[in-house]
Amino acid sequence: SHWCHPHWGFVPLIHMAPALRPRALQITLLGVGIALCCHWQSDRRMRRSATSFATVAATRSHYVLDGRAGYQHARHSKGHSLLQRFVSPNLYVVGAVGAASSLATWRCLQSASNRVSRNAATDEKDRTVSVLIDKYKNEVEAFRKESGDLLQEFDDVYLLRYVIENKGDIAACMKQATEVIEWRNGEGKPIIEAAATALAEAMTDGKWNNAPVLAAAPHSEILSKFLTASQIVLVSFPNGDMCSCIRASAINDKEMMNAVTIDELTEFFIYAREVNFQVAESRTRSSGRLVCLSGANDLSGVSRFPDDRFQKALTGSSKKATALYPGLAGPTMILNLPGIVRLLVQFLTPLFPGAVQNKIKFARGPMAYLKDLKDATKEPIRSQFISDLEAVLKG
Repeated sequence: SHWCHPHWGFVPLIHMAPALRPRALQITLLGVGIALCCHWQSDRRMRRSATSFATVAATRSHYVLDGRAGYQHARHSKGHSLLQRFVSPNLYVVGAVGAASSLATWRCLQSASNRVSRNAATDEKDRTVSVLIDKYKNEVEAFRKESGDLLQEFDDVYLLRYVIENKGDIAACMKQATEVIEWRNGEGKPIIEAAATALAEAMTDGKWNNAPVLAAAPHSEILSKFLTASQIVLVSFPNGDMCSCIRASAINDKEMMNAVTIDELTEFFIYAREVNFQVAESRTRSSGRLVCLSGANDLSGVSRFPDDRFQKALTGSSKKATALYPGLAGPTMILNLPGIVRLLVQFLTPLFPGAVQNKIKFARGPMAYLKDLKDATKEPIRSQFISDLEAVLKG
């Protein structure tokens, strides 16, 4: 994604611009200080949960399908029992806060000349299509002219997603579009066609029926046993945007990865993202507002590192989806952090660069009412959950 899977580590101060050194040093020292404080006074439960905060925050992509809400993309994090046996719980909090500190430092140190500038459509204050088309009129026209026949079957709204994500860099837009169209006309064609057919069947009776969408997903006969509405749900906001939420502790990732390969799970994730994208595009055309997809990671009960194979599938599919679906991903929300960790995050977050704060959102309070994630698909909890997510996004 635009902000996913960064290199989690510190860049030596000597290699950074002088103006950034005080801020980076401040963040680093604060992270170390908080980590030591946590080490001294946190209880065992908080330490276990903090482990997963570092793990989940480091993996940005999520996609899958849920039983009632229909299509969704989802993000997963779960345990690594071997590592958990050998790593002292006292180090977990250090790792969690260190990861947060690393993220802020990493973002501070990156130079625009060293990476392609990425943007999120959700950073736009007004996502009305007509407003955006007018705002980026010159860039869209330039992109259209440069692309020639490559994007002739797509309208300007589709091109707009590339332009916004790449901040008007036409060369970057062309590079991404070339990769996307090559995939859509080749390897990805069966996935695209299967998603389109399934979506048409899902709305045959005028209301959503998730069964054909799930049935058409690659390897769903196996994965549907592990990924249900208790693990992953998708909700829609009143403005048309979507948000997928995953409860990592409810996924038996080890057993799941014994049943499927990394490539099979990756293919399943990409299909789900294609479904999400087609829905977002349809809603964009009907509403006149650029629709995006956010993600939420519910850390309730998480206590171990993810299965290595599961993590590889997440990483691989995330990188692939980043390139294949421009201008779709919104912020990531972290829900139900342990109380002390929430306080620490609130203290540390203001030191993050603004771009990072826009992309990772932390819930300020627990959502104890959500006993089972599938409850988020039923009223009155559904409305309360959506309202709480909106509050998190607003910061």
